Amino acid sequence: MEPDNLLAFLSLLGLLRAIEKGVPKWRPRALWQSVPLRAELHLAEAVGRADLIAATDAGIRNVAEAYDVLDGTPSGPMKRCSKSCEAIPDGEFFELRNFRTISERSRYDRARGQLLASLGSDGAAKRDGLEVFTSPLRTMFGQGHQHFPSRLQAIATQGGHQDERKLEQALFEPWTYSDSSDSFRWDPNEDRRYAYQGGNPSERRNHVGTVSGANRLASI
Repeated sequence: MEPDNLLAFLSLLGLLRAIEKGVPKWRPRALWQSVPLRAELHLAEAVGRADLIAATDAGIRNVAEAYDVLDGTPSGPMKRCSKSCEAIPDGEFFELRNFRTISERSRYDRARGQLLASLGSDGAAKRDGLEVFTSPLRTMFGQGHQHFPSRLQAIATQGGHQDERKLEQALFEPWTYSDSSDSFRWDPNEDRRYAYQGGNPSERRNHVGTVSGANRLASI
């Protein structure tokens, strides 16, 4: 993991959070060592690679339980809908009235409230009063790129043997950017705007790959 790569840094934070949720007694800590700098993980006890990956996967799934709020339908015990919450489309998620509604539904739920606060605030609206100002973590805007909430939810809620393998690759192997899965443009290699590319990015030969496991870690 490179210290000057946003995706790598967010992945490291996600790793610490996942372990804290999965196995709190490990008391995870991270530091940067060597030249060039690389991240080192320190735990309160010796742990094998397989156990670390399994605990990280479980921790991510634990955190991701709150991500149902990203479609406007929180299912937690503190949801504030009289009956059932109606889903809110991606393209309307950051509209002031909808974001305020979602925030109210999750008002007494700490995990869901923290997630919403990381994305924006209904107390900070744009000048037209129609949308909220979003945090820099939202890197996808404009026509055809309004699916950030659903993508964040989908990646965070992944799970299974294949996804555990992707976590292992992200943590212990060089990043090859060979995955064709969705990403958030948090890695400089992936933030290539259509207008500046020499070819159509929808064509396979021009496709920019990603690191699937890193995106899953960074999503929490």
